[in-house]
Amino acid sequence: MAALATDPYEALADATVMLDELWEMDAITQMARFGNTVQHITRTKQWAGGALNIKIINEQFSRAVSSSDLESDAPLAGRIRTMNLTIEESNLRKVAFGLRHTIPAQEEVDGSEHAVWNLAMELLLQGLQSIDEKRNHMIWQNSDGVKALVAAKYDPDGTTYGGTTTLTYLGTGSVEGAFLTIDGGSISKFHPGERIDIRNASTATVRITGIITDVYMGVDYLGNGIGPGILVAHDADGADAAFTNVVDNDEIFTSGEADGSGLDTGFAGFFNRTTPGAYFSIADRAAPGFQFLVPYGRAYGTVDIDIDVHFGHMADLMGMLFGPARANRRHRGFAMTDAIVCLAPPDLVNSVARQAGNASLQFTSSAAGTMAEGRRKTLTAVQGWTGSVLHHPTLPPIVLQSEPLATENTVRIIEPSTWRYVRMGSKKPTFIRNSNGGLWHVRRNTSTGQLTMHRDASGYVIETLVNDQPQLNYSIEGVQSDVDS
Repeated sequence: MAALATDPYEALADATVMLDELWEMDAITQMARFGNTVQHITRTKQWAGGALNIKIINEQFSRAVSSSDLESDAPLAGRIRTMNLTIEESNLRKVAFGLRHTIPAQEEVDGSEHAVWNLAMELLLQGLQSIDEKRNHMIWQNSDGVKALVAAKYDPDGTTYGGTTTLTYLGTGSVEGAFLTIDGGSISKFHPGERIDIRNASTATVRITGIITDVYMGVDYLGNGIGPGILVAHDADGADAAFTNVVDNDEIFTSGEADGSGLDTGFAGFFNRTTPGAYFSIADRAAPGFQFLVPYGRAYGTVDIDIDVHFGHMADLMGMLFGPARANRRHRGFAMTDAIVCLAPPDLVNSVARQAGNASLQFTSSAAGTMAEGRRKTLTAVQGWTGSVLHHPTLPPIVLQSEPLATENTVRIIEPSTWRYVRMGSKKPTFIRNSNGGLWHVRRNTSTGQLTMHRDASGYVIETLVNDQPQLNYSIEGVQSDVDS
């Protein structure tokens, strides 16, 4: 069966079509990039080579002893124990993009009528945006890099899967396709045109590679009462040549990403309290003496969110910790915002904000838009941020941040100052330069060595994300919007 093109680029015909749409039809982009988490993380550290050692005081002095014997000997001496959290070069991750267009395609848009629209610049801007989007995706995944899991498969029209049903995608001819509902990850991570690998969860074997033709964020795909999900066209064989063997809990990856290409601090693994596992140089966070690296949290099954119950449990515990810990961090020179950040799917953020404004016995709320600009700037590092802020007697203010990429039925509460990026190079992508220092390279024919009309560019960042005080972060799991029940 025919497969789709796997080496995409912008050609002359594509440029002509884009110009027709931009100038005659006022075309509107039909997709959005999601991700609101990285903007709250402003600390950075430059990678200096070798390895980075972060000094942690894991046992503080605690040997003050009371005695009724006024002439007793001095008590046994106490000590301060420290350890190194070592970040190796192998913990860094490269996030890169590749761009290509033909020289006639650029010349097509360089004429006087269309000179305002620069094809090469548009591609570069899209590449830069894709880096920021990928950063947010990686935070909300685990270290394996899984985007989501397959929940079920259907024929492209949403009816029961019948096997090897075909679809026609943008004139490429007839290829096999299937509509896959997902769970274990946000539908907001997917885009039309994205190339994905579907892998066996047990063996990591790629079953099939596909191109997403459509993304459906609702729950009634083509009137069949299913969703959210993705319509996928067969692009390349893996272990299988069809969707027949794709099953529930198969893993969905960005095509070409190796198993284990995610961040060590991706939230799915970082907040795992059942089997915490390794954390950089620490082999097992659950081992005695290392459990301070396991964030706090609580799971509730699947219940309607109740701010007084679920946030109240968090306040009972974290209210004891935030005050002295944040004061200590300020004393040691950390740049601190006044607020901590609550990250959750939009439906949960809406429920929490509504309950805090109406019926909560413990929490009140205020709107950032009603605050003076100076006050808003001290709350969060995000310039121009607007939204709801929770207030509680024992907690810092809590900024409510809607995050479409957030894990379903889960609320993460983070202390922003505990997070920082360690980077080899800058936050902005580094480009592979040509011999004249430019961004674009003229490609040669791989068989003849002759110059082609294709131009390539590639940019990358190298970085990882580190948390230096995990127990100032909290997870509420198994809660759903009180409107959905």
